[in-house]
Amino acid sequence: MMISSWTPKYVASRLLEIAYRRMNPITPWVAQNFIPVLDSYIRPTDIGFEYGSGNSTIWLAQRVKDLTSVEHDKRWHEIVSGRLRERSISNVEYIICSDKEGTGRHDDDRGANTQYAGILEGKPADSLDFVFVDGIYRSYCSMIAINKVRSGGCVIVDDCGSYLPAPSGAVNPRTYRNDPSSPLWAAFWNEVSDWRRIWMDNGVKAAVMFLKP
Repeated sequence: MMISSWTPKYVASRLLEIAYRRMNPITPWVAQNFIPVLDSYIRPTDIGFEYGSGNSTIWLAQRVKDLTSVEHDKRWHEIVSGRLRERSISNVEYIICSDKEGTGRHDDDRGANTQYAGILEGKPADSLDFVFVDGIYRSYCSMIAINKVRSGGCVIVDDCGSYLPAPSGAVNPRTYRNDPSSPLWAAFWNEVSDWRRIWMDNGVKAAVMFLKP
């Protein structure tokens, strides 16, 4: 976000987020008002999938039956692997996939034929309770997730304010008067147009949960 966008409201929201992170250092790096929503949604019997790892990997693993987590950064994968071992967490299939296609940017559509995106493509249709998209190739991975979550499951997209139309009043770059940020995001938006959604925005970060009918 550019300095010119640092309004008094944004600065206040950012200070609140910093204070929350200091008091809750092991919670997922999502908008803090989204955490209780996620905590009330997931169940101990859930089978989940995550693109992008970190605090969320540990937090989710402690609340679900099985979790597959995919990471593209080798050094970060080593760090999170150590944290999982320290806590004796054994219900995570934690996969490292080097980013070899496209730019590796979060908003890069070019996830086709990558090992990274292919991990989810290899899962059976309607087999997952949730897919948490918080890594690279987010648009492509979100599209794959649509057919992988079962009815009643959800697709969660973090840091979505730069990609998807936001509710009116949200502190984000896009609003409902904007189109999605790329053709693939537009295709995803169209596919989930009839899904219920929960949008959470803390003035700095945003996340959206799409609930599959």
